[in-house]
Amino acid sequence: MGEPTVEIYTDGACSGNPGPGGWGAVLRYGKHERELHGGDPGPTTNNRMELMAAIQALETLTRPSVVHLYTDSSYVRNGVLKWVATWKRNGWRTAAKTAVKNEDLWRRLDTAAQRHDIEWHWVKGHAGHPENERADRLAVLGVKEAAKMPPVPRKLVPTPQSALPLNEPAKADYRPDDTECVHEMPASWCALCKPLPPGVLPRGYRVAGDAYHNDPDCDWLRKGQRYAARLGKQTHEVVPIAWASVAPGELEPCEACCTVEWIRRHSR
Repeated sequence: MGEPTVEIYTDGACSGNPGPGGWGAVLRYGKHERELHGGDPGPTTNNRMELMAAIQALETLTRPSVVHLYTDSSYVRNGVLKWVATWKRNGWRTAAKTAVKNEDLWRRLDTAAQRHDIEWHWVKGHAGHPENERADRLAVLGVKEAAKMPPVPRKLVPTPQSALPLNEPAKADYRPDDTECVHEMPASWCALCKPLPPGVLPRGYRVAGDAYHNDPDCDWLRKGQRYAARLGKQTHEVVPIAWASVAPGELEPCEACCTVEWIRRHSR
């Protein structure tokens, strides 16, 4: 008798990011279904809750299984399929020699996943996918429950000096006054998510060079493609989404070529 085939649908949510968070999962084995949810009073992040949803679902399985896991988190799917193996070889360090964010949960997910034969699927969030919507509702329920709990104190832990490049000052892992971006770092530190200079539009355009648009959920790229087509522009003037093939932070955003002036010149 072969291993059972299980379908898992997961989602995470966070109020404030960082703030109280919740996770939800729907497990299906044949005609049997089970719903799971939980919360963290935080402060936590959306990415941690996405990871926790997958962890809790996999840890619930009592024996090795063939698993189809569906998540709307590119962070989770890309992490498992592209980054974890490198992180492990590097002693849980990124290519930039910095500590992996959420290392505790990535280690736990890696351990849980090794017991199973898993195929990781990405689904677009909030797009009407029935099971993804169910997982989302469960995650939101977890947030509501977590919001009623007392917050967990978070100690500021500076990055060890030995892990930093020479002459770079230590930074705290968590700053309550700095919003955490989708790449699990304060937005002001992230080259892809830092606030754009005045007059710079959302990224997505280029005329030449190697600058990529790095946000698969941003409508600006699709709008730019349609707009360029209406103007009779060539497709090479618009950059395809490159998120699936790169790790966060490895490419700088294209800012100079995405200005109002570029749009003005190409609108003639």
